[in-house]
Amino acid sequence: MGYTHYWKNKPSFSKHSVVWNNFIKDAMDILLITESLQLVRAEFDQFDMIPEVGEDRIKFNGIGEDGHETFIINREDDEDFEFCKTARKPYDKIVTAILALAKHHLVIPNISSDGTSDDWDEGVDYASKILNKNIKHPFNPQYKHKNTTGESMTLHEIPLSETTKILVTKDTINEKTFGQIRVWTKPKDKEDYIPTKKGIAFDLSKTGAIVAGLLTLEDQEGVKA
Repeated sequence: MGYTHYWKNKPSFSKHSVVWNNFIKDAMDILLITESLQLVRAEFDQFDMIPEVGEDRIKFNGIGEDGHETFIINREDDEDFEFCKTARKPYDKIVTAILALAKHHLVIPNISSDGTSDDWDEGVDYASKILNKNIKHPFNPQYKHKNTTGESMTLHEIPLSETTKILVTKDTINEKTFGQIRVWTKPKDKEDYIPTKKGIAFDLSKTGAIVAGLLTLEDQEGVKA
């Protein structure tokens, strides 16, 4: 079947369920931050659609070729047995983070996986880091959470339209620092901008070469003018 995670016996919840709404609140904090949006969208081919996380369900997939099966948890009417095959693609970290969170909040009582306990460490640590609290490890009750770091600094902003802009950022994820030049867009009916796949991430040692190339481009444009 391929590398897959499984869950079963999830109960249905009302829209007013404290358990469900607490889970959704934490899931939203995980799914709708910049670091997560570099890995997931609502669907693998919907590059401008952020993950669906609301009162009725959670739905997301990896981006483009890094997507596989769509991950869905419904508030009600799930089957007794559900699964998501991620094939160990990058969005697996988000899938395991959300499943660990679901068990932590007692939304899903039973989880199993083709992976080992160690394969879930990254997702558990990721959820714990973002929420600033230790999320219980589904397979290791004695797990000692690792300290992971992630931060982003916006250095320059270039507006393109009312809903699109280019950001030049310096990002650090798990002690690795790099630069990005990327197009960000603001989805309809949303306040926050999200990153698109249009752009590059680069080692900071390449900054001078990139700047030199842009200045050459500017000089050529000036000659044409």
